[in-house]
Amino acid sequence: MGRSQQERSASTIARLKRATVALIAERGYASVTMSEIARRAEVSRGALLHHYPLKIDLIIDAAEEVWREAAAEVRRLSEELSRSAGYVDAFVDRMWERVFREEAVKMSLDLMSAAQADGDLRTRLDAALRQLFDSYDEIADQVFAGSGLSRGERATLVSFATCAIRGLRVRNIMAPSPGMTQAVLGELKAHLRSSLARGAGRREGRPDRPRIEPPQGSAGP
Repeated sequence: MGRSQQERSASTIARLKRATVALIAERGYASVTMSEIARRAEVSRGALLHHYPLKIDLIIDAAEEVWREAAAEVRRLSEELSRSAGYVDAFVDRMWERVFREEAVKMSLDLMSAAQADGDLRTRLDAALRQLFDSYDEIADQVFAGSGLSRGERATLVSFATCAIRGLRVRNIMAPSPGMTQAVLGELKAHLRSSLARGAGRREGRPDRPRIEPPQGSAGP
């Protein structure tokens, strides 16, 4: 059976969004034209203009979808992590591979840079990004509610993970270093394990273990 008009429209819009994200990541927002997006998406210019008469509408729609998908994936992975502390390694690795992938981060950085000189773009990006970061706070508050961590600690946990991985991706875009990447991801995993263990200890009625500092002048282990 042939697809309905609604299905064909949805498929066209999805192709346009994917093409937009890829082109911005490759060439930058200022250099991308509607004609190039139509060619990359294998959509006629007439079909593109039917769905998106203005370039900025397509740009914002594409960016919002990337960020919605990122928030949904963070939630899914966080829910798995909240059920099993042993999921830490997979949580970090999948955040690196799926949520903060290079194409998405390049697109986000370029749009935020372009928005400094474009008031309309900045206003619309600000609203979309506020929604994204609010969703991270909501995930922290709800998913880790039974972790034994305070509300502030839960928010810090999710923010720390997302900021660390996003920043590491930017570092890799500028100067790739597989060894440093694995070292930083390893440190992040250790920090998350420690935070979750601290929360679990409180939940079970065990006091926090004080951090033992090495003697002054000692290099420590």
